[in-house]
Amino acid sequence: MNTWIRYADLEWRHPVSGRTPLMQAAAAGDAKAAEVLCKCGASVTAVDANGATALALAVTADSAPVV
Repeated sequence: MNTWIRYADLEWRHPVSGRTPLMQAAAAGDAKAAEVLCKCGASVTAVDANGATALALAVTADSAPVV
């Protein structure tokens, strides 16, 4: 695993959308990034400004590999 992830703020939120890095990875269909973020402890229950979780964003984006 990359050592940079130790210094990343896994719960940082976009100031407008309220999305975390995991939510953005899920919405973009980036399964590898989502996996790494989950393994490093990113919250899977956090909700964005619209009340969506990372799972909901992955489903909406039709990102089966993330789901």
